[in-house]
Amino acid sequence: MLGHPAGAVVLLRGIPLVRDGSSAGALIFVQDATDLRRRERALISKDATIREIHHRVKNNLQTVAAMLRLQARRASTAEAKEALAEAELRVAAIAIVHESLSVDTGERVDFDEIVDRVTGLVREGSWGSLSADLATPLAMAVSELLHNAVEHAHASTISVELGRITSSASDALVMTVTDDGDGLPADFDADLTGLGLSIVQSLVSGDLHGTCSFGSSETGTSVVVTVPMIGRG
Repeated sequence: MLGHPAGAVVLLRGIPLVRDGSSAGALIFVQDATDLRRRERALISKDATIREIHHRVKNNLQTVAAMLRLQARRASTAEAKEALAEAELRVAAIAIVHESLSVDTGERVDFDEIVDRVTGLVREGSWGSLSADLATPLAMAVSELLHNAVEHAHASTISVELGRITSSASDALVMTVTDDGDGLPADFDADLTGLGLSIVQSLVSGDLHGTCSFGSSETGTSVVVTVPMIGRG
C-alpha cells in the first residue's frame, strides 16, 4: 500500500510471471483505495464520537444521582427522603446502560451484565445482547421491581429469571421476578398501584409493547414481564 503526498491511498498487488523456471516479469495491479480508507476513518471517528456521547451521558446521570442523594440527606421529611432515593435509583439504572454503551461498540449491550449490576443478586437464565432501546426500559423495570419488593413487600430473598418464548409464530423475552415478601394485598388492583409499579407498567406497555402480570408465588409475589421481539434486533 502506498500513500500519495496529496493524501491518496493505493493498493498494489503483484503476481510473478515465470517462464521455464525463470522470472519473466510480473503483473502489477493498482487499486485506488483513497475513498475506502476515508470511509473507514469516518466510521472509526463516528464510533468514537458515539461512545464518547454515551460516556458523557453516563457521567451526567451519575452527577444527577449524586445530587439527588445529597438532597435526600437534607430532606426534612421521611416521605421526601424516600421519593428522592427512589428517583436516584431510577437515574442510576439508566446510567448503567449508558456506561455499557460507552464501552461496547455499536448500539447493543449485554443485558445479563446490566441485570447483575442493577440487582446485585443471583440471576437465572440469559438474554444476551439487546439493543439500547430495549435495555434501558428493561433495566429501569428491574430496578423498580426490586425496590418495590424490598421497600414495600419487605422481601429478604428475590430471584430474577430471564427466559425466551420462541416458536414459529412468536418470539418474546420473559422476565420473572419472585420474592418472599408480604405478598399481594387482597384488594390489589394492577391499575391502582403506587408510583413504582405504575412506572413499570408504563415502561412495559408503552415503551416495550409488552405485558406485565402480578400474581402470588409460593412464598410471596411473582411478577412476569413479557416483551415481544417481532421486528426487533
